[in-house]
Amino acid sequence: MTRPARRMNGHADPLPRATARRVAVYTRVSTDEQAILEFNSLQAQEQICKTYVSMRSDDPAAKEKWVASETYTDSGYSGGTLERPGLMRLMTDIEARRIDTIIVYKVDRLSRSIHQFYRIWEVLQHYGVDLISATQDLNTSTSQGKLMLNMLLSFGQFEREQISERTRDKVAAARKRGRWTGGMPILGYDIDPRGGRLTVNEDEAPMVREIFKLYETMTSLTKVVEELGRRGWRRKTWTLKSGLVRKGAAFDKPGLLHLLRNPLYCGKVSHRGTFYPGEHSAIIDYDAWAHVQVQLNRNGSAGYQGERSNSEALLKGLLRCAHCGRAMTPSYAVKGARRYCYYVCQSRLKQGAHACPAGRVAAKEVEQRVVEQLRAIGRDPELTAETVRQARVQLQERRTSLAAERRELAKDLGRRRASMKRLLGRNSGTGDLAGKLAEVQGKIQASEGRIAAIDRELAATKGQDVDEREVAMAFEAFGPVWEALLTTERARILGHLTEGIAYDGRDGRTVVMLRPGGIAVDATSETS
Repeated sequence: MTRPARRMNGHADPLPRATARRVAVYTRVSTDEQAILEFNSLQAQEQICKTYVSMRSDDPAAKEKWVASETYTDSGYSGGTLERPGLMRLMTDIEARRIDTIIVYKVDRLSRSIHQFYRIWEVLQHYGVDLISATQDLNTSTSQGKLMLNMLLSFGQFEREQISERTRDKVAAARKRGRWTGGMPILGYDIDPRGGRLTVNEDEAPMVREIFKLYETMTSLTKVVEELGRRGWRRKTWTLKSGLVRKGAAFDKPGLLHLLRNPLYCGKVSHRGTFYPGEHSAIIDYDAWAHVQVQLNRNGSAGYQGERSNSEALLKGLLRCAHCGRAMTPSYAVKGARRYCYYVCQSRLKQGAHACPAGRVAAKEVEQRVVEQLRAIGRDPELTAETVRQARVQLQERRTSLAAERRELAKDLGRRRASMKRLLGRNSGTGDLAGKLAEVQGKIQASEGRIAAIDRELAATKGQDVDEREVAMAFEAFGPVWEALLTTERARILGHLTEGIAYDGRDGRTVVMLRPGGIAVDATSETS
């Protein structure tokens, strides 16, 4: 949620108040099950809020008439996140000054987090919007109401933290008793539907024992992964309660390491580094499991020397392998007293050299290519002009695409609202009416949320027009400034200037995608 720009006095410029106070109703439920009931919690919340508004409007002592302008609904969204379509649309309308007051059934419908609530509250204060709870003594137009708001939020946060602590304590107690506390099932075990306990899968258990023997023999994660690939062995396949089948993925080095490290296989349950005897049967003898742990520790848990620190890897998060499309991770090797740094393709790193024979490059080589290409842009007026031209084209194409998407969404939204009216006109005795209403309402909310997001993105693009002179000046200053930067600062600058970098180990070609718009610049020729 974007924070509004402040005026000199800390508030938005005042606008004349409408003759009637425009009151927005906000409702939310956390689960889809609540939303599909015939008279669901959403409807109850809305009815209570509108009754409150009606009573205030009919009060002869009221200074102005209250009107319930619109209801904003989030069905199946947690109060712990602000990424809710209804809430985002509400905040957009507040910024457009279409709302004077928000009314909710309870404050926790708006947010269950004090930190997140204050982000919302800051926007409300900025635009002079009051907040009212229909069932709590809360009206932020008064000082007492603001005090009550802080107290309610504090108690709500306290209750949430207590629930988390109780949950953690229950999990700890269960594990100390040797109980498996849930999660994805692992190869070699099934879950007993009657008690949720682990039971040995007699078809998969021999595979687990063979995998441990293979590692004891080969002592190399890469070699074992290659052997499992030749055999066509995969990780656990299981069926969800919904009937959906989750097919097991092919083994890679992290997946194999997780299997070999798992104490469940030797009949133990771990909690914070301590092992407890489990209620389930062991597949691997404890001594054999412990011997494999010693081998893993001796060889390095991940089977390679590790990643370079963030401060050393200029292209971390930017460099990708053009051969297979995977990210390239900083790594290193030590020979004698010297340390050699590389970027290695994730496919090669996790599955071995056979998975991507082209995915490895010396770090200094590829980093130098990228830096030299960025320096060259400031020295070449034609390249600068082409950079600007492509940026403008990409920006205009993005605007056109967003505008076209918005038009289609608006048409679709109109059709769905018409469908909603037709459904509401039916007899209430129709068996599946509630389900259809909930389905259409969900689609309406999704379309409205996407339209609001498009409007924000279109507004943001208005300030992104590219000026050729500014681009030229920025890249001219790149060279001198670069030499004075720390390594961490250089990595940050590259992240701002580039969207991504593709390296093709087959021919050494390196392509830099500049911001904005992903303009491609071949960096190979600068150092070849």
